[in-house]
Amino acid sequence: MITLYQFGPAMGLVDPSPFVMKADLLLKLSGLSYRRVRGDMRKAPKGKLPYIDDDGQIVADSTLIRLHLADKHGLTLDAGLSEAQKALAWSVDCMLGDHFYWGIVHERWMVDEHFARGPSVFFKGVPALLRGLVTTLVRRKVRANLMGAGHGPFQRGGALAAAGGGRGGAVGSAGR
Repeated sequence: MITLYQFGPAMGLVDPSPFVMKADLLLKLSGLSYRRVRGDMRKAPKGKLPYIDDDGQIVADSTLIRLHLADKHGLTLDAGLSEAQKALAWSVDCMLGDHFYWGIVHERWMVDEHFARGPSVFFKGVPALLRGLVTTLVRRKVRANLMGAGHGPFQRGGALAAAGGGRGGAVGSAGR
């Protein structure tokens, strides 16, 4: 049985990580037996989640998990697509993983009212006297990561618009 290492339910989601949700969906679509286990990023192969253990073979990263499921278990999500459609699907996957993701990170972590309804739950286990300090330090680190990825600062509402390419973006007209 495959084991999926994840963060666990939070913010009303199966998992707060879009990459864990992607891996979970891939496993559901595969029809293979699997279980979800709360992972520890300190023990994760790349220092992040998700990763899977497939009969002793450790595979980290949702994209590599998809390739692994295709190679080892014959998962073919794009069997009925033309080469052009496969290329477009890959482009969308890359855009969502490498660009749109940072818009979500910005909206969740840098917009105070979104943070209060979302990621603030991650800090409930921190002792009250330290919670403010720890929260501030983590949000600074997230801001630095956003800047390092070239996605900050944005004005309110600008992160997701910028990540999606605005009106008339490349994907919006691809089907015409």
